[in-house]
Amino acid sequence: MNEKETIFPFRWGENARIITILVVILLVGLSTFTLVNSNFNSVGIIIWSIVFLLVFYFVLKTPLRLRINGPQITIEQIGHKTTILMNDIIAIHSVPTEILKKADRDFGSGGFCGFIGWFSTLEIGRFYIYATELRNFVCIKTQSKKYVVNCSDFEILLNYWENRVN
Repeated sequence: MNEKETIFPFRWGENARIITILVVILLVGLSTFTLVNSNFNSVGIIIWSIVFLLVFYFVLKTPLRLRINGPQITIEQIGHKTTILMNDIIAIHSVPTEILKKADRDFGSGGFCGFIGWFSTLEIGRFYIYATELRNFVCIKTQSKKYVVNCSDFEILLNYWENRVN
Protein backbone atom coordinates (compact mmCIF):
# COMPACT_ATOMS: atom_id res chain seq x y z
CA MET A 1 0.00 0.00 0.00
CA ASN A 2 1.60 3.27 -1.12
CA GLU A 3 0.49 6.03 1.24
CA LYS A 4 0.73 9.72 0.48
CA GLU A 5 3.35 11.70 2.37
CA THR A 6 2.01 14.45 4.61
CA ILE A 7 4.18 17.26 5.96
CA PHE A 8 3.31 19.58 8.83
CA PRO A 9 5.75 22.49 9.21
CA PHE A 10 6.41 23.77 12.72
CA ARG A 11 5.26 27.39 12.77
CA TRP A 12 7.01 29.67 15.23
CA GLY A 13 4.78 31.30 17.80
CA GLU A 14 5.45 34.73 19.22
CA ASN A 15 6.76 33.40 22.55
CA ALA A 16 9.43 31.21 20.95
CA ARG A 17 10.48 33.99 18.56
CA ILE A 18 10.83 36.60 21.32
CA ILE A 19 12.66 34.27 23.71
CA THR A 20 15.05 33.10 20.97
CA ILE A 21 15.84 36.69 19.91
CA LEU A 22 16.39 37.79 23.52
CA VAL A 23 18.67 34.84 24.28
CA VAL A 24 20.74 35.50 21.14
CA ILE A 25 21.08 39.21 22.04
CA LEU A 26 22.03 38.30 25.62
CA LEU A 27 24.64 35.74 24.49
CA VAL A 28 26.18 38.11 21.94
CA GLY A 29 26.30 40.88 24.54
CA LEU A 30 27.82 38.69 27.25
CA SER A 31 30.32 37.18 24.80
CA THR A 32 31.40 40.65 23.65
CA PHE A 33 31.68 41.87 27.25
CA THR A 34 33.76 38.83 28.21
CA LEU A 35 36.08 39.17 25.21
CA VAL A 36 36.59 42.91 25.79
CA ASN A 37 37.41 42.41 29.46
CA SER A 38 39.58 39.34 28.70
CA ASN A 39 39.43 38.02 32.25
CA PHE A 40 39.47 34.38 31.27
CA ASN A 41 40.24 31.81 33.88
CA SER A 42 39.67 28.09 33.76
CA VAL A 43 36.31 28.30 35.57
CA GLY A 44 35.05 30.97 33.16
CA ILE A 45 36.14 28.95 30.16
CA ILE A 46 34.37 25.85 31.51
CA ILE A 47 31.16 27.79 32.20
CA TRP A 48 31.16 29.43 28.74
CA SER A 49 31.89 26.07 27.12
CA ILE A 50 28.90 24.49 28.85
CA VAL A 51 26.64 27.41 27.90
CA PHE A 52 27.66 27.25 24.24
CA LEU A 53 27.32 23.46 24.11
CA LEU A 54 23.77 23.74 25.46
CA VAL A 55 22.94 26.49 22.97
CA PHE A 56 24.37 24.37 20.15
CA TYR A 57 22.38 21.33 21.33
CA PHE A 58 19.07 23.23 21.35
CA VAL A 59 19.77 24.83 17.96
CA LEU A 60 20.34 21.36 16.47
CA LYS A 61 17.13 20.07 18.11
CA THR A 62 15.01 22.94 16.74
CA PRO A 63 11.99 21.28 15.11
CA LEU A 64 11.38 22.08 11.43
CA ARG A 65 8.62 19.73 10.28
CA LEU A 66 6.65 16.62 11.14
CA ARG A 67 6.51 14.17 8.24
CA ILE A 68 4.14 11.23 7.94
CA ASN A 69 5.35 8.79 5.34
CA GLY A 70 3.80 5.36 5.26
CA PRO A 71 5.02 3.29 8.18
CA GLN A 72 6.60 6.13 10.14
CA ILE A 73 6.36 9.62 11.58
CA THR A 74 9.54 11.67 11.39
CA ILE A 75 10.20 14.79 13.44
CA GLU A 76 12.79 16.67 11.42
CA GLN A 77 15.08 19.04 13.27
CA ILE A 78 17.96 21.24 12.13
CA GLY A 79 20.60 18.65 13.00
CA HIS A 80 18.69 15.46 13.66
CA LYS A 81 15.68 13.33 12.76
CA THR A 82 13.53 11.44 15.26
CA THR A 83 11.71 8.54 13.65
CA ILE A 84 8.68 6.91 15.25
CA LEU A 85 7.50 3.70 13.62
CA MET A 86 3.72 3.41 13.26
CA ASN A 87 3.87 -0.16 14.55
CA ASP A 88 5.37 1.13 17.82
CA ILE A 89 2.63 3.72 18.39
CA ILE A 90 0.04 2.82 21.01
CA ALA A 91 -2.00 6.02 20.83
CA ILE A 92 -2.13 9.53 19.41
CA HIS A 93 -4.35 12.10 21.11
CA SER A 94 -4.67 15.85 21.47
CA VAL A 95 -3.42 17.53 24.65
CA PRO A 96 -5.00 20.70 26.06
CA THR A 97 -2.59 23.62 26.30
CA GLU A 98 -3.51 24.11 29.98
CA ILE A 99 -1.97 20.74 30.84
CA LEU A 100 1.35 21.64 29.20
CA LYS A 101 1.49 25.08 30.79
CA LYS A 102 1.70 23.24 34.14
CA ALA A 103 4.49 20.90 32.94
CA ASP A 104 7.68 20.53 34.94
CA ARG A 105 10.85 20.89 32.89
CA ASP A 106 13.29 18.05 33.62
CA PHE A 107 15.80 19.13 30.97
CA GLY A 108 14.85 21.37 28.14
CA SER A 109 14.35 24.73 26.56
CA GLY A 110 11.43 26.88 27.66
CA GLY A 111 11.28 28.84 24.42
CA PHE A 112 14.81 29.22 23.03
CA CYS A 113 14.63 27.61 19.56
CA GLY A 114 11.20 26.39 20.59
CA PHE A 115 10.06 24.26 23.48
CA ILE A 116 12.31 21.22 23.38
CA GLY A 117 13.33 18.57 25.87
CA TRP A 118 12.13 16.35 28.68
CA PHE A 119 9.08 17.59 30.56
CA SER A 120 6.51 15.90 32.80
CA THR A 121 2.95 16.35 33.98
CA LEU A 122 0.65 14.31 36.21
CA GLU A 123 -1.72 13.71 33.29
CA ILE A 124 0.84 12.56 30.69
CA GLY A 125 3.84 11.48 32.73
CA ARG A 126 7.35 12.07 31.35
CA PHE A 127 7.57 13.07 27.68
CA TYR A 128 9.87 14.67 25.12
CA ILE A 129 8.42 17.80 23.54
CA TYR A 130 9.06 19.34 20.13
CA ALA A 131 7.08 22.58 19.83
CA THR A 132 7.47 26.07 18.45
CA GLU A 133 4.19 27.52 19.65
CA LEU A 134 2.01 26.97 22.69
CA ARG A 135 -1.08 25.44 21.08
CA ASN A 136 -2.34 22.52 18.99
CA PHE A 137 -0.52 19.81 20.96
CA VAL A 138 -0.60 16.12 20.14
CA CYS A 139 0.81 13.29 22.27
CA ILE A 140 2.30 10.32 20.44
CA LYS A 141 2.63 7.41 22.84
CA THR A 142 4.87 4.45 21.95
CA GLN A 143 5.86 1.33 23.86
CA SER A 144 8.91 3.08 25.32
CA LYS A 145 8.41 6.87 25.04
CA LYS A 146 5.92 9.67 24.85
CA TYR A 147 6.38 12.56 22.45
CA VAL A 148 4.41 15.80 22.47
CA VAL A 149 4.47 17.92 19.34
CA ASN A 150 2.58 21.00 18.30
CA CYS A 151 0.99 20.55 14.93
CA SER A 152 -0.86 23.34 13.12
CA ASP A 153 -3.21 20.80 11.48
CA PHE A 154 -3.42 18.36 14.37
CA GLU A 155 -6.90 17.22 13.29
CA ILE A 156 -5.37 15.75 10.12
CA LEU A 157 -2.80 13.87 12.20
CA LEU A 158 -5.52 12.56 14.55
CA ASN A 159 -7.71 11.51 11.59
CA TYR A 160 -4.73 9.78 9.97
CA TRP A 161 -4.16 7.78 13.15
CA GLU A 162 -7.85 6.91 13.58
CA ASN A 163 -8.10 5.74 9.95
CA ARG A 164 -4.97 3.65 10.40
CA VAL A 165 -6.31 2.02 13.57
CA ASN A 166 -9.78 1.31 12.16
